[in-house]
Amino acid sequence: MRMVPTINETGSRLFVGTDHGKVFCVDTAVSPPQRVVWQWQMSGTVYPVRSGIAYDPTAPKAGGGTEPAVYFQANDGQTYSLNATTGAVRWQQDTGNLYGPPPAADHPDPWSSTPVIDLYGNVFVGSANGFVYCLNPSTGAVVWRVRLNATGLSNGAEPVEATPAIGENGWLYVATRTSAQVGSVSHLYAIDPSREAANPQDAQEKIVWSSFHLDWNEPGVIAGLVVDQCGTVMVPIFHSLLYRFDGTSGEMKGDALFTNGKLCQAPALNRNGLLILGTSKDSAGLGERSIRGFQISPEPNASGDWVTTTWGNGAGVFGDFLGGVLLRANSRGWAYLADANLATGAGAVYRLNSGSPSMPGDWPTLGCGNRRHHTARTYPYTLIELGPFYEGSPNAQGAFSVDALGRVVGYAHGNPVYPENYLPIEWYGAWWQNHGWPNL
Repeated sequence: MRMVPTINETGSRLFVGTDHGKVFCVDTAVSPPQRVVWQWQMSGTVYPVRSGIAYDPTAPKAGGGTEPAVYFQANDGQTYSLNATTGAVRWQQDTGNLYGPPPAADHPDPWSSTPVIDLYGNVFVGSANGFVYCLNPSTGAVVWRVRLNATGLSNGAEPVEATPAIGENGWLYVATRTSAQVGSVSHLYAIDPSREAANPQDAQEKIVWSSFHLDWNEPGVIAGLVVDQCGTVMVPIFHSLLYRFDGTSGEMKGDALFTNGKLCQAPALNRNGLLILGTSKDSAGLGERSIRGFQISPEPNASGDWVTTTWGNGAGVFGDFLGGVLLRANSRGWAYLADANLATGAGAVYRLNSGSPSMPGDWPTLGCGNRRHHTARTYPYTLIELGPFYEGSPNAQGAFSVDALGRVVGYAHGNPVYPENYLPIEWYGAWWQNHGWPNL
């Protein structure tokens, strides 16, 4: 099992793919062997499932209505959708990912890009063939696809291994990797799914901008991207660099961050602007194995220098960090990282206090609220309205507005003894509005 597992919105089900062509749904509350709720086995020749699992609790059904569903990409070239409750196949679609992305000397066992889901349920997935696909969530049909080739290769395109991210603006951000093909380099692309395209089989008009070359060396970008609330896209480069780009213009923001260790792991961002990541050594023994926190927002000083905090003492303590960083939404913003120590044949899970909750998301997130790197939606999509106090009046509660991040302005209060007086003796919940408490 190479990828970060995915949990559902209640935390009761866990989904993970394996190298022997299976996907498991596990009940998190019971002991083995009853723990496995269902397992799906690839038919015919068995290929690895090396993408993460994207989960949608309200996926559209072909005949109308919704159902919980999972999506993943396998190394047989197909993207699959299963019913998350039963494991039954909903559909499969060829997305050109046969054998997965190309291996590299420092990365001999590449992963496959994980599908991501926008607020409308559309499924996007990057492929080893250098295309990004938009799939109909009900049927799996290809709505459009776009070839990523800022390098200008005469044949082929730039493979996608990193999981894309969706910004608050609805744009899709995709970073490519290099390959053994002569002249191949990696880039970052901004794709606007709403743009019209003359040819849905290569919808080039949807590419808003592409970056300068990110890396000439293999493998380029393999870890998932992060988009913050201001639309800044953070791109981890395998060889010890992290770039920030303005998501609208494509301009680079500040200097590249040198991490002194290869980046195989999707970072996480908390609400205080602290970026948390783990680094690994390369095959030549270069770089540190360490957990680091970089204060990236707001800018530390006028010159834009990076301020770095490192937990642990680097080499000799940690193994290599793979997968992603789990950041909790609690007050301390507990960050969890797991390593793989080849020297001891073991690994460990580390918990650190990041000092602030995760960014807003629709349920506990991997990283931040930007799509959860290896799972599903980008920003909250459900509003739950608070009710009044017991015996209170519905007139004394309401939600006035909801912004793009799902934050609510409204109130709920009442007097349980004399509800007709509408006296706000107790509050069920309250939000700031117009520089003061509403109705006070």
